[in-house]
Amino acid sequence: MKPEKYDKCYDWINGELSNIQNAGIDMVRTVEELSSKNFYDYSFIFIGGGNTFKLLKLLKDSENFEE
Repeated sequence: MKPEKYDKCYDWINGELSNIQNAGIDMVRTVEELSSKNFYDYSFIFIGGGNTFKLLKLLKDSENFEE
């Protein structure tokens, strides 16, 4: 997804999950931000669009993903 669309995507998912108490959404914009996250602290990961193969490569390269 192009970075200029991130804020609209964030607003959209917040609206979609607005009826869930304590939904608490963290959005990351870079692999570096993602690397600082502990995946065990989250219930799910939402991918707003884009090239999933590129995302998978970035995840593997960041060592946040084990095969």
